[in-house]
Amino acid sequence: MAKPSRQLLEIPISSLTVGLNVREDATPDKELIDSVKASGILQPPTVTPNGEGGYEIVFGHRRANAAAAAGLTAIDAIVIDRELAEEQRLLDQITENDRRSSLTELERVGGYQNLALFNVSPAQIAKRLGVKRDRVDTVLAVASNEKAAHAIAEYGIRLDQAAVIVEFADDPKAVKELETVAANNNGTFDHVVQRLRSDRVLKAHIAELERTLASEVFTVFPKVNGSWAGVSTEEFPNAVRIRALARPASPTVGLTRTDIVAQPHSAGRIVTEHQSRPDGTYGQWATIEYWCTDPEAAGLVPLANATRELTPEEQEIAAARAAEREAIATKTTALAEAGIIRHSFIVELLARPALPTDAINLIAWAIVHEGISDYSDNGYSARAITLEWLGITHDDDRHFEKPVTNYLNDRPKQALHFALAAALADLDINVAHLNFNYIRDSSLAPIRVYLEQLRAWGYGLADIEKEILALASAEPEIDADAVDEAESSDDDAEGEDD
Repeated sequence: MAKPSRQLLEIPISSLTVGLNVREDATPDKELIDSVKASGILQPPTVTPNGEGGYEIVFGHRRANAAAAAGLTAIDAIVIDRELAEEQRLLDQITENDRRSSLTELERVGGYQNLALFNVSPAQIAKRLGVKRDRVDTVLAVASNEKAAHAIAEYGIRLDQAAVIVEFADDPKAVKELETVAANNNGTFDHVVQRLRSDRVLKAHIAELERTLASEVFTVFPKVNGSWAGVSTEEFPNAVRIRALARPASPTVGLTRTDIVAQPHSAGRIVTEHQSRPDGTYGQWATIEYWCTDPEAAGLVPLANATRELTPEEQEIAAARAAEREAIATKTTALAEAGIIRHSFIVELLARPALPTDAINLIAWAIVHEGISDYSDNGYSARAITLEWLGITHDDDRHFEKPVTNYLNDRPKQALHFALAAALADLDINVAHLNFNYIRDSSLAPIRVYLEQLRAWGYGLADIEKEILALASAEPEIDADAVDEAESSDDDAEGEDD
């Protein structure tokens, strides 16, 4: 196609009309209006004939509006003919507006969607706008989903957050929860997403186990949470777990899955418990527990030295204790899930060219209270986390000095980033390894400092982290007598030195 003709003309402002613009708000700011009053429009807007004797603005909506606000009656404008394709108009508008003042997520979604309507492929959009293809795909996916697009417009959520709503489009309950969290804007969106994703993985895993169980046993018991739970004694009074059974010829050898599968008295159930999952994280996971509905009829005997079945009274006590353990395990799972999002935030923080101005204060606090000055003597966990956050590869976790030295030699300006990563790793362990059975007072001060600082830097605390922070912020009262006694002991010690 031939290059469109262009000419510079003086055009009355009253003859200008607003054309398609990706930026919803083209209102000029005071600085631009004052500049136009003083010097006129330095870069003429681009317009095209509208077929009605006037001109439609293609580029420069804010400049034209600034001229009107400044009291001008006419402006110079570059007039182009209609050969300029609409998709080129959109491409130029997106590029220009992003360069001058970043588009909002809503404007970007609208702009990409309009390009797609002109049959511009995602690959072409990415190439011509200079953005990654996966980002274009994300924008278009959000644009095509009514709830995701509405969430951006209504709640101002990030594009990646809106993409999560698309991800859960087949789960109305999850979408509703995400919309509610987005509307509340309480910083927990990413934590809710992590939980929903874990729940989805668990649900798919349970569905797979259900299919397996249905093909292996004659009787499927209801799914339970916790292997301590028994089965209905009215319906199955003789049911016993196979781990407590054996064959008469080998009473000391417990049964396995292969001994019971497809047998007439075989049974099983799905048990969900808090445990280490296949991906290495901690949380709720499911396994199959195999039973026998009638050991005697199946020709089986109790396993020698096996733990006996509990009486009803003992089962009640065991259930109460199990409920306590379940409550703690639930908190531990919630904390582990929060840790995934917390660590992602820290990795993003450490990747920034400039750290928060008060980062050095946290490093100093950690040196005084946590002892990171002895970094090489720290525990394996803190060291491994630090290297992982900074992307430092190493072959041997016990000999990390060389890769760290190389990292700092190659990136001398990253020394502060390394120090902050080490400080945060030390502090993070206090939270990540928190034992809900026994919380030591000595761990509460660093936890408070750590979580409050992350929150100040923009991290949204999960509910479990808020609960821990509230606990850590409840300072114990200082025992004045104990302080006097300690000071007196110090004075006595100084006297002996003299």
